[in-house]
Amino acid sequence: MARRCLSVNEVHNKMRRWTVLVQVVEKSHVLTSNGSPPIRFQRLVLIDSEGTMVSAVIYGNDIRYFANLLQPFKRYYITSGTVKKQDAKYKVSDYQFSWVLHNKTLVEEYVEPNPPMLPCTFEFTKFEDLFRSADTENVQNLQAVVVTAFATKEQNNGCTTRDFIVVNEEKKPMLLTLWNEFEQNQGTQLANSIGNANVIIGIKLKITTFNYLSLTTKPGSGLLINPPTSEANALKEWYNANTEEIAELIQQMAYKDSSKLLPPPSANDMISVANALNTLKDVKTVWITGKISLSLGQQKFWFEACENCQKAINVDVGWVMRCPSCKEESRVVAR
Repeated sequence: MARRCLSVNEVHNKMRRWTVLVQVVEKSHVLTSNGSPPIRFQRLVLIDSEGTMVSAVIYGNDIRYFANLLQPFKRYYITSGTVKKQDAKYKVSDYQFSWVLHNKTLVEEYVEPNPPMLPCTFEFTKFEDLFRSADTENVQNLQAVVVTAFATKEQNNGCTTRDFIVVNEEKKPMLLTLWNEFEQNQGTQLANSIGNANVIIGIKLKITTFNYLSLTTKPGSGLLINPPTSEANALKEWYNANTEEIAELIQQMAYKDSSKLLPPPSANDMISVANALNTLKDVKTVWITGKISLSLGQQKFWFEACENCQKAINVDVGWVMRCPSCKEESRVVAR
C-alpha cells in the first residue's frame, strides 16, 4: 500500500495515523525536568518542505531508542507520534500542536547524498546590540564563525567549560563559553576542526559582562554547526575573504577590548540614575548619566582583580598568580 505524506499543518490531535517527511533543524542534549520525580527528555525542532516548524519531544527510555536517528539537518519519515496541543510559550511556528515521539513511532531516514537547504530563516541579533541583554534572562540568537578554541577548563563546581572566539561581518570578536554537554559534544567537534571556519547558529544564548561582553550557553540553548543555509554559506565566504584582518583582531585581543565590545552608547541608550535603580530587578547592566562625588569615608574606587577574567581577589596589585576562577596564570590589576 502506497504511503501518503502529509504536511505538518495537516496533522492534528484527532488523527490516529499520519506520515510526514521532515528535516531536523535542532536536536537538544538530554535534559532533566525540575519536577518530582525528575523526568529525562530531549527536544527537537523539525520542519517540512513548506517551511512549517514543529516542536517534538522524546521522554525517558525512548531517548535511547532514537539515539542514532533524527540527526541534525537530515530528513526522516515520521509516522504516528502523539499529537498534543502546544503551549503558546513553547511554539516554534504558527502550527498549533507539538509531537511526542515514542517507541511505537516509526522513524525512517530519507536516504540522500546531502540534505537540502533548510527551508526556513532565522532572526539574529547584531553583535552591536547584545549589550542591551547583558546579565538578563533575555536570551539571543546569533550566527558567527568560530575562529579560535581555547583549552577545556574544570570549574570549582565540577562543571567543564571551553572558550571559543567567534566573529561575524561586524568584526567584533567575542568570547563564547560552552558548558558541560555543549563543551563535551559541540565543543570537541569545533576544537578538532578549528581550521575549517565552522559557522554556528547559537540559539537562546545568554549575554554576560564577563570580559566586558561575552556569550555563554545555558541548558536550554542550542548550537547548530555548519547549518545548510544560504546565510551560513555567505558568512563563510565573507570570512575566507577577510581571514588576515580577523587574525589581526585576534592578535590584538579585540575580544577583551572594551572600546570594541562596549563603545560609547548613543543618547537613546543612556538613562538616569533613578530609572536605573527602578530597573535593577530585571536589568543588571545599564548606561547611566550622572555626576560622580566622593562620599566621606570612601576608601577607593577600585578593587583587586584577575587581569584575565576580572574575578575579584583579595591580594595586592601586581602579584602574579594562578587564578582560582579562570585557572590561568595572571597578573592582579586594579579595576
